Amino acid sequence: MNLLRQDPAEVTAGGIKWRRHAAEWLTSHAWARWLEPLFIFVGGIGVGIWLLPLIPQAPTTDAIFQQAHTMYAGRLGKPTAEAMHVTLRDKQGHGVIQGLFDSAWLVWLDNPGKLYAIPLEDNGRKFVDKDDTFSMDTTWAYSSAETRKRPSFKGMPTTCLLPAGGFAVSWDKQPNEWKWAGCGKWYCELHGENVLFQDFENGRMIGPMRFGYGDVGSQIFILFKDGSHSSVRSDQASPQIWNCIP
Repeated sequence: MNLLRQDPAEVTAGGIKWRRHAAEWLTSHAWARWLEPLFIFVGGIGVGIWLLPLIPQAPTTDAIFQQAHTMYAGRLGKPTAEAMHVTLRDKQGHGVIQGLFDSAWLVWLDNPGKLYAIPLEDNGRKFVDKDDTFSMDTTWAYSSAETRKRPSFKGMPTTCLLPAGGFAVSWDKQPNEWKWAGCGKWYCELHGENVLFQDFENGRMIGPMRFGYGDVGSQIFILFKDGSHSSVRSDQASPQIWNCIP
């Protein structure tokens, strides 16, 4: 059709008819059926963005433990909680004790309140894991002189460094659990502000811990739920010594 020759009345009537149909469509529910899926989609995105911070996120392996977890991921499994500091801010003390004995590392953590004896070698012996229910009350702690008089320590040479605090009390009450650790070489309280522990499906990691008395680097202890254990050298700075038992 040649619009230049079209009757102006027809053009006007056609425009009015088109506007009438458009108005009827907009005022009917037909348009809603077309746009409803779009509104639902956009609304769902908005609600999802609003709820995202409220959805619990899966724990992630702390950077301190990443290297060790990569090596033992098959045995440890996924993290079940975020890493936590071993030092409790509302309590006195530095939160961690580490001692080297003939056959074991002795490790005390203020949080979660644990006493460990971790074999130096992977000879099939399981590590000792005890709740520290002794040193919470200082009246339970033995003095150095008193410790040597206890039945469990009477046979040890005077040159042998003995455990202290909760270790001494637990050792005295359950000597068969601890005596294999042998004689102490050094036993120190450490600055534990940067020492963490993290739980996994099949175990726990602790670190960084000292690799020796001198400045010889640090290590990560890996403690499996079946009692087996391992350790990995770490490039993290070792915790500084705060005080040592002579």
